[in-house]
Amino acid sequence: MTPPSAVLDTNTVLDWLVFRDPATDELARRIETGLLAPGCRPARGPLACTDPDDQVFIDFALQHRCTWLVSRDRALLRLARRAAAWGVEVLTPQAWMARTAP
Repeated sequence: MTPPSAVLDTNTVLDWLVFRDPATDELARRIETGLLAPGCRPARGPLACTDPDDQVFIDFALQHRCTWLVSRDRALLRLARRAAAWGVEVLTPQAWMARTAP
């Protein structure tokens, strides 16, 4: 069975790898143990982000039918309702942890 997939935006990756933010501990554990598969490299999708620098994240999530797009970026979080209609849940690291807690 393929693990669920998630797109991590730059700030989330920085929080995890550079700043060691405790809010990303469970996310890191799941990636490191293979319970979650992150990725990148998208084609343009049907939703437009107001921040062109963040467009890549929503495009990738939609193209790869990811379960989650984890971000603290306001432009991406504003797409949550429209992304949900495509099957992608856009949420903060903290909300993701609360949503996926065992």
